Amino acid sequence: IIYLAAGNTAHAPAVVHDWLYTSGELRRSIADAVFLEAMKAAGIAWLRRWAMYAAVRAMGWRYYK
Repeated sequence: IIYLAAGNTAHAPAVVHDWLYTSGELRRSIADAVFLEAMKAAGIAWLRRWAMYAAVRAMGWRYYK
């Protein structure tokens, strides 16, 4: 449902977030916070960025490292 509401947006923040997840350079919580801040800087609307942030916080553990 989150993807249907917010999918195909925030491409640049998502690339950074995916790299941080893959590299393991930062704790997952920090990588997710970087994603949230990058979406804000990219001008993603508040509700959309918080929905996407909530999704990575809830399910991101499956993909971290």
